[in-house]
Order: sequence, then C-alpha cells, then structure tokens
Amino acid sequence: MGHCGRSGIELTPDGKKIIHSGRGIGHNYWDLLPMGYKDAYATIHYYDTLNYMALLEQDIVAHPEWNIPGGPLALIPEEISLHAQEVKDFSGKLFWNDSTGRFACGIDVDGKSYDYGFTFVNCEAIYYGFATYKQADSIMKWLSGQRTVAGDTSQGPDIYHWRFAPRATTKRNVEYYGWFWNSPESIPWGDQVQDGGAVLGFSYHDLQSRLRVSGPDDAWNRLKEIIRWFDEVQAAGGYREYYKDGTRGSLQGGGRPGGLGLDKEFFKAY
Repeated sequence: MGHCGRSGIELTPDGKKIIHSGRGIGHNYWDLLPMGYKDAYATIHYYDTLNYMALLEQDIVAHPEWNIPGGPLALIPEEISLHAQEVKDFSGKLFWNDSTGRFACGIDVDGKSYDYGFTFVNCEAIYYGFATYKQADSIMKWLSGQRTVAGDTSQGPDIYHWRFAPRATTKRNVEYYGWFWNSPESIPWGDQVQDGGAVLGFSYHDLQSRLRVSGPDDAWNRLKEIIRWFDEVQAAGGYREYYKDGTRGSLQGGGRPGGLGLDKEFFKAY
C-alpha cells in the first residue's frame, strides 16, 4: 500500500488540489519522492549489486582456503552476470526517455513515467555502467549545456548554479511527492534539495561521469570550479557562515528545510 508510484498530490484541471493520504511512499534515499512502482534509481543500484555479487562469488570459488560452504545457498557467478546484463538491457530501455535524452526516475502502476531532469539518477547510471555509451553521451551533453531540454526550468550553465554540484533536478516539480509533502509550490525553486537544490555528495558521480565520457580534462575543469567554491566557503568561515544570510542559498539539515545538502545529516552522503 502506498508504493504504487503515483503522487500523493493530484492537481485537477480546474486548479484544485486533492491529497491522497497514504499514497506516494518513497523507496530510496529521496524520501519525499514516490520514485516509481518501478524505480529506476533502485534498479541502477540493483544492477551494481549484482555485478559485485558475481565478483564475490568468483573470489569464493577461487579461494577454497576461505572455507566458505557451498550448498544450496551458493550462487553461480556466470548466472549472476547474465542476470545483471538482462537487467541492464531491459531496464535501460524501460526507463529511458527518448524525448529528453535522459533517464526518468520511475514508472508508476498506471505506466506513467516521471522525468524532472534527475541528475543524480543519470550520473549514477553512467557511473555504475548502467547507461550505454550513446545514452551516457546524451546525458553529458545535457548536463554540460551542449544541448537543452525543452520545458526544463534550468538549462545550460544554470544547471551548475550551486557551483559544487549540478542541481538535483532541472525541472520544477510541484506535483510529484508523497501525500505528506503537499504544499511544494509554497517553497521557491531551488530551496529544496529535491527541487532544484543540490547535495555535495552526488558531485562525485558527476565528476566520475565526466571522466568516463568526456575525459580527464573535462573532469578536472569541473573539479577546479568546486575547489574555487570551497576556497570561498572556507575563507568565509565554513558552510554555515557562507550561507547564513540566504543570498547564496539555504542549507538543509537538522530538521530545517533548505536547498543545499552540505551540513548535518548530509555528511553521510560525502
């Protein structure tokens, strides 16, 4: 119940809002977003886990001195790898949005997919090898501003408005949330991590994606921008001092809503 992938908020054509209590429960790190009856983000991590499991089982076979018992619980590495490839081949097409040239975050029980320009989904798809080269190239051209996606709130250089990482999403979202987060329109764009904000920890996947697709020079140029930002932050006395007046953005953490994941519980994502 509640994990159908539908939003807990329904906006009617006449402008009314209907709250569906109990609907839109999240599945992963991004707890305010329903993220699909079929969850692209979870599937990418499932694919990565399968690959690691295959390596682990290979090591177990190669090291009988570890004395790890086999029996019915033992897994065959080749079968795990085959299943991982099946997941990639099927899901890589299932979650891909041809019209935007990037991955959606999920598909609900009615077959509707959701694409708000989820940079973290797309960067991790590249990082974990889930995306094909053609898909990865399309994603990086979008993030780098070589192409724009019609209807996006943030395009081109503005995707890196926060400097240390790309915006978590590039399209304003006021309708796709769990029922408990039912007034997203009351918070300005960029003042919530999951709606145009950013988390420092996910910059890693952006850098690694650039390294894999565009090469070391591109990754280094992005890292230099992060270093310049960090030097300014340190000179100001740290994150809380740098962002204290709200003109450069708002910090989320310790129960306080905000657009930037740099402080408090966000240290776990670094």
